[in-house]
Amino acid sequence: MLVASRGSAQSHAAPVSVVPPEIRVTWNSSLPYSLNDGPMWAGRGLSFSITGGAAYQDARSWPHIRVVLAPTLWYSQNRPFEILSGVDVDRSTYASPFHGGSSGSSMDLPLRFGDRHLLSLDPGRSSLTLGWSRVATGVSTENEWWGPGMRNALVVSNNAAGIPRFFVRTVQPVRTRLGDFRGELIAGALTQSMFFSALANENRTISGLRVELRPARDTNVTLGFARVVYAPLSREASLLGATLARSLDAIGRWENLAGASQQRSDQIGAVYVRWSIPRAGFELYGEWARMALPENATELLTAANYSGAWTAGFQLLQPRSRLRWLRLQSEFTYLEQSRLDGRPGVDFYSGQGSPQGFTQRGQVIGAAIGPGGSSQWIASDWMTPRWRIGGYVGRIRWENDAMYRLQFPTYWKHDVSVLVGTRAGWSGRRGDIAIDVSAAKRYNFLFQNGFMNPGGYRTVDLHNVSIALITTPR
Repeated sequence: MLVASRGSAQSHAAPVSVVPPEIRVTWNSSLPYSLNDGPMWAGRGLSFSITGGAAYQDARSWPHIRVVLAPTLWYSQNRPFEILSGVDVDRSTYASPFHGGSSGSSMDLPLRFGDRHLLSLDPGRSSLTLGWSRVATGVSTENEWWGPGMRNALVVSNNAAGIPRFFVRTVQPVRTRLGDFRGELIAGALTQSMFFSALANENRTISGLRVELRPARDTNVTLGFARVVYAPLSREASLLGATLARSLDAIGRWENLAGASQQRSDQIGAVYVRWSIPRAGFELYGEWARMALPENATELLTAANYSGAWTAGFQLLQPRSRLRWLRLQSEFTYLEQSRLDGRPGVDFYSGQGSPQGFTQRGQVIGAAIGPGGSSQWIASDWMTPRWRIGGYVGRIRWENDAMYRLQFPTYWKHDVSVLVGTRAGWSGRRGDIAIDVSAAKRYNFLFQNGFMNPGGYRTVDLHNVSIALITTPR
């Protein structure tokens, strides 16, 4: 799937400017396939989103004021496809059957968003920012991307609707003897989807911290740390008051995975590194995240993968003539879990403190492949200053931790997509356009495999063609 630029509107001499509309159109033949599409959920059939509006900026005021009003209107045809009904009587029939309350890995992750078309207006890239020379603060609903990944960000990504939040961040790096630091602190609210449970409180708070360092000894290296803490609200609590009161949870609140009856919040912490060699046209990166706090150093060294996830990848850009380059890209991501000494082997992004888990309106905020997933992806592109064309191959194993909770788990049941695709892009005076076409075969959809399966259940293998188009006029 395409990953669009995450930039905002450019400033102009006039105080009011237009935020050029970004138009996304997706068509899926047999199954939903929606990766990093922001608030839009690309179900089966046709889906599209339009994001745009206006911006106001006054650089003469102190502090500088910038207001962006750029909502997202999105639509999903949401044609029917086969699903399994949710298993909890107090939840929607569209709620995930693999993340019920009894699973120990509860999440708000519907298999389908209802049985009719979807039309929604989201705040999109709207924000209000007050800026000084080194620090900016404000409120925003814009998507962010934390970490070095190209297709999967483990902590915060644009795979779901943006988080309504307060923020404080550096505008210019803080220079020290160690190097240049950049940082951001957010405090916001998460909302469950309409297809989860009416008995659960709809909102949760989230506090997040991100710090990056470019060491003075090697400015081509970026070291990063990110942490989020999300916690449920009581029905009587004020959303605004609780958000402000918990704004520093990412710094001061530390709880371990202790079971749903004891734990009051959930957390994800990550460290990452990006190393680039501009002269060689090479970039290498990796990110490692963990939900549970290690109880001691021995556990961290001997069972680092417990409640953990990682992603790693590289890019290589090689000149082939004066204005032509060959680009190679690859990324591997792994979120599958293991157990440790009887402690719960919970799915990554699931909730022990909050039943909705780390989701926003029914979509995972982090890696697009979702809980229990793993993926491998390799791509190559031929590029010029104006256009590019290339292809890729990939593999995604879906919800593998949930598969091992089935009554009869076998390696024949792994739910796996194998895909091949082509992509192209063009940039001109009047705008940018990009297209991505992929064909995939999904084996054992929702773990449905009849071989060696008691009861003689059928095997369900499905083919899916996905076409995505993104255009932004200037």
